[in-house]
Amino acid sequence: MPRNPGEHFAGYTIIRLIGRGGMGEIYLARHPHLPRNEALKVLPAELSRDPMYRQRFVKEAEHASSVVHPSIVTIFNSGEYDGHLWIAMEFIDGIDALKLLRKTPQGLDPQIVIAIVRSVGAALDRAHATGLLHRDVKPANILLQGLDGPEPRVLLADFGIAKSEQDVSHLTSTNVFLGTVAYAAPEQLLGDAVDARADQYALAATVFELLTGRPPFQGASTASIIAHHLQSMPPRLSSLRPGISPAADAVFSRALAKEPERRYPSCREFGVALENALTTREPAPPPPGAPYRQPGIQQPPPPARPSHPPYAGQPSYAASPPGTQGTPPGTQGTPPGQPPPGTYPGGYQGYSSQPGYPPPPEKKGSGVLIALGALALVLVLAIVAGVVYVATKVSSAPEAAGTSTTASAPVVTTATTPSQSPAARTTDTTPLSVTGPDDVQVGECVTIAMQAGSSATVLASEVDCDSSGMNFYTASIIATATPCASEQNSTLTFPNSTRKLCLTPNFYEGLCYLIPNEDGSLADYREVPCTSAPALRTVLAQVTRRGASTVTCAAGEARWTFFQPESIGYCLMEV
Repeated sequence: MPRNPGEHFAGYTIIRLIGRGGMGEIYLARHPHLPRNEALKVLPAELSRDPMYRQRFVKEAEHASSVVHPSIVTIFNSGEYDGHLWIAMEFIDGIDALKLLRKTPQGLDPQIVIAIVRSVGAALDRAHATGLLHRDVKPANILLQGLDGPEPRVLLADFGIAKSEQDVSHLTSTNVFLGTVAYAAPEQLLGDAVDARADQYALAATVFELLTGRPPFQGASTASIIAHHLQSMPPRLSSLRPGISPAADAVFSRALAKEPERRYPSCREFGVALENALTTREPAPPPPGAPYRQPGIQQPPPPARPSHPPYAGQPSYAASPPGTQGTPPGTQGTPPGQPPPGTYPGGYQGYSSQPGYPPPPEKKGSGVLIALGALALVLVLAIVAGVVYVATKVSSAPEAAGTSTTASAPVVTTATTPSQSPAARTTDTTPLSVTGPDDVQVGECVTIAMQAGSSATVLASEVDCDSSGMNFYTASIIATATPCASEQNSTLTFPNSTRKLCLTPNFYEGLCYLIPNEDGSLADYREVPCTSAPALRTVLAQVTRRGASTVTCAAGEARWTFFQPESIGYCLMEV
């Protein structure tokens, strides 16, 4: 219930309500004894009654108040009154970045964004140096004052819900999720331990929105947004904001990397790299219809797309299956399993030229991919409509060089140059939750993502098969008791349904993927940079070839074949 002007609260005199959100109400209030106004945040009664929250709130409010920085809103005092926890902060008479963005929805002036990144990045680094994490960096928590002046003041607010780095458990016993999903790092969404790099990810997602008017990942539901954070590469900022140099794409690809170790060492270094990119003059645009070319990289002309008949009775794909592509430009002669020179997360070219980026470590294959047997992996998929049980079978059969399962059948492979790069693929902005077999059709694609805070619950969403990130074709919709056409298909079964989905992985040739090993799950499938380290329960593999199910693989490669929604074969090499 809002407090009325003139009402007294904990000795403060309420002047007016200035903000309201899920974490409470904020009032402009007169200090009990000093001649100044402060921002008084009053937390909801349900949070104030939570014993765990009360204990940690006091601890973290004290910690946050000890961090002094020109770009951090100062915390003056905190306590409890009338059944509500409260915190008194410095009042900033200005505007938050979200409201400012609404005035210019096409994106803020790059110079203003540079000022924001400098100030907020420095504030976060200062907090991180004391062991304090913010965990909710977003446009609404960035305040700007004196925009009409020569040097606007930028401050980061709401450290009142911050947590110390040592505290890796949930902040409240009621499992309140801290951090807005649109900006939260993958490890935070998964409920894993987080550190300063999660705040950097959130800052990068925030800045991306301030420059383009939209967050890097969008969706029709919270589940689909989470899926994009976990699996999709961010869209190219230079394609969304005319006049921005493609150099900015490399900066965001690194700061928004799925793996924390691939991000910048500090928020300041992210800010320096972004400032350099935003002040780089953009080259003249190519003529209409010309393919995108990274400066300094010679690319051969695109090859003719191969054609082969679709699987009988299934929908036809024009010329070749969505996602078919060959070896990335400039990688001819690169040994299998090794990343092409000068590549970086997301498949763009030229990452190694970024300042402060260490060379990729050498990796040796362990042969695990070749040795994978038929593993039955069972987990629970919780969606709005109920629970979906997921069973995955992963297997591979090594094949001697020059052999094929069907000697008389022609081998269909893609050309050595991709028809499109990972960066050129779309980002599906309208994924839909899959809660039953009627939510998708044969040939359509779904993504799988782990439910935030759970190690056994995942979410499924329908997406465009050409969208970036890992997805699966719906190969067939069959009776639950009927086996799928390939032993390497994954299956989704639904409660109170006699039908299930058979899924075929949609791999791109030349790209690398995490593939679940023992004790893994469908959610462990991810498209990642080839320089990544294998995650827990996964094997890192590069797709060396994609064609029909008769594809021939070299010695030491795993061969996966599928017959639905059409004949598809992959050769996989462990990196």
